[in-house]
Amino acid sequence: MSGSTHGGAVRVVEFRGVKIDTVDVEGQPHVALRPIVEGMGLDWSAQWRRVERDAVLSEGVAMTAMPSRGGAQQAAVIPLKMLNGFLFGIDAGRVRPEIRETVIAYQRECYDALAAYWSDGFAARGAHGTIEFDERSKAILGGILKGVVVKQTEDLRAGMELMMEEATALRRDLEVMKLAKPVAAFDLAGTVTARDIMDLAGIPKDGRVRGTTGGVITRAMKDFCLQGGYAAARTPESIDADRRWRFPREAALSWLNGPTLGSEIIRNHIQRQRAKAGRSRGQASLTLIPRSEARPA
Repeated sequence: MSGSTHGGAVRVVEFRGVKIDTVDVEGQPHVALRPIVEGMGLDWSAQWRRVERDAVLSEGVAMTAMPSRGGAQQAAVIPLKMLNGFLFGIDAGRVRPEIRETVIAYQRECYDALAAYWSDGFAARGAHGTIEFDERSKAILGGILKGVVVKQTEDLRAGMELMMEEATALRRDLEVMKLAKPVAAFDLAGTVTARDIMDLAGIPKDGRVRGTTGGVITRAMKDFCLQGGYAAARTPESIDADRRWRFPREAALSWLNGPTLGSEIIRNHIQRQRAKAGRSRGQASLTLIPRSEARPA
């Protein structure tokens, strides 16, 4: 339960066709409970105890100054948005007969709204009461909601997969660098780059495709050096502005010619890339046939 607070200006709002006085508390309209309870012919003490026992209503109660004929007086108020919940818990059989039907009608509407929310996922109310949706409308609304959720889920999954790939690459780089010797003791003459490995594999310059050095060789050599305990490191910036990875020549030859068959991996990659490029060119090509060679259909 909130403590005492200073209320703002009193405003009159319409609640289910009845005008009631509200006071602003921390920017939200609040309504005094006692006048409503006594106006229904109910016992204020009993209803106040019910509010104190309610886990939700008790959190919203505040004490604030409300104007009266005898001057401003402290009154227990709740947010206007909680008045529905308070009225919903009233025993309609104990209110004054002239307002009993109104209370029952309101509570019946609350039951319908709760049932619609739990069964259909939403409840709406328009100027003429609760809005009823036919099966086709529900299907359309459900499809829109599903499309939004699926799109957001796909974007989230794609973002997470990209983050995982980047994290895996970073972790591999850190693990490889842990095995690297200090730059001062690193033998540049005894190491090779991915381009050098292409030369060792006997791949001519005019037979290479883009993406082989970084996408295939460098990635594979990092894993190979990590598993085999070879020292690998990036070239110092003072020597190579691109800071290409350098691997021991011994490790490169072992990867190329050993059980891993690195040479075959490189050639297969180049062959696949060239095949893709060939298909793309073939789909976009147009062969012109001289008129003399053309046959009538």
